[in-house]
Amino acid sequence: MDWQLTFTCVAIGLAGAYVFARGWRSWRGTKTGCGGGCGCAKRKNAQQPQPALIPVDQLVMRRRKD
Repeated sequence: MDWQLTFTCVAIGLAGAYVFARGWRSWRGTKTGCGGGCGCAKRKNAQQPQPALIPVDQLVMRRRKD
């Protein structure tokens, strides 16, 4: 077997294994994040400050000098 063919087969095999592993993780549905009823999501949202909004009068486009 030619070394390029061997390298190509190994690269395709690794890429297939990576795609399979990522798909398996998404289909398996592990409990890595909080999705239960523990209430930590409410605490997390309460700790994050609300984003500051830009007043409408400051939303003007600047014209470029030609």
